[in-house]
Order: sequence, then structure tokens, then C-alpha cells
Amino acid sequence: MKDENYDILYKKAETFLKKQGSAKGANPADVMGIIHEVSTYRVELDMQNDELQKTQLEFAESRDKYLNLYNLAPIAYLTIDKDDNILEANIACIKLFGVNNNLKGLILSKFITSKSQDVFYLHKQKVLETMKKQSCELEFDREDGTKFNALLQSIVIQEKNKKSIYIVLTDMTDIKK
Repeated sequence: MKDENYDILYKKAETFLKKQGSAKGANPADVMGIIHEVSTYRVELDMQNDELQKTQLEFAESRDKYLNLYNLAPIAYLTIDKDDNILEANIACIKLFGVNNNLKGLILSKFITSKSQDVFYLHKQKVLETMKKQSCELEFDREDGTKFNALLQSIVIQEKNKKSIYIVLTDMTDIKK
């Protein structure tokens, strides 16, 4: 399809340039030179387009790989903003909290038991202030009302003009037993 369109446009351009060239007294060899130059540019553009398509395919494969790595990891990952809004959560995190759908848009601190709220607040403040990895242990409430202990490892990531907190949650329930 691309070549058919090109051939049609090429013939129209060739006819147009010959008419324009003849009307202005240009010699046909000059017109053919211009047509050759345009053809060369077309080949260059086709090569660049092929390279761009190859790069886009590689990017899509890379994106899918890392998306699967995040979503299918055996450990719970989530991202929150400074106000505790959950921006992202992987499948392991959703299962850990016992939620039927995505955690995105929910508030993390609502899952934290009252006895762990202060620890989480201080943890979050410290990670935001130091911009270094911080750890703490918290008790959480699942959707079904059961509780679990988890080790949080958090770090702040600056993206554009906002800070996000990346968190890894390790379920400590079995370890505590």
C-alpha cells in the first residue's frame, strides 16, 4: 500500500515538475536530478522509519517485560504519594491486603492498625526528609478483618515536580510464628 501511494505521488510530482520546469525553461536533466534527489530522500526516510519502528518494538517489549516483573513479582510492591494515596500496587500487594480489585486510589494508612499509625507516620516523614531507604514494621488490617505484620522498606523517588514513595512489603506473619 505504501509503495502504491508513493508511485502515484511520484508520477504526479514528476509530471508537475516537468510542466513547471518546461514552463520556466528548465532543462529535463535538471528535473530528473531533482526527482532523483527526492527519491534518495524517500529511501532515507523509509530507512529511518524502519529503524523507528524497530526501536518502538524494542521499547514495547522492554516495557512489557518490566510491567510483568512488577505485577507478577512474588513480593508486594506499591507506590504512594505524600498523602498516603496508593498510586500503584502489584498483584502480590492486592492479594496481601485481600482486596478483590485494585488498591489504586485507596489510602494506605486506612489499612494500618491504630497501634501502628504513629510508627508509619514517623517512617514516612523520615523517608521524605532523608530521601534514603528506611524500614519499619507495621500491623495491617486486611479487607476481611484479619491482621498481618509486614516489614516496609521505603524510598522516595522524585519524578518531575512530585515525590512518590516506593514501598516493598514483606509479610512477616509466618516469620513471627
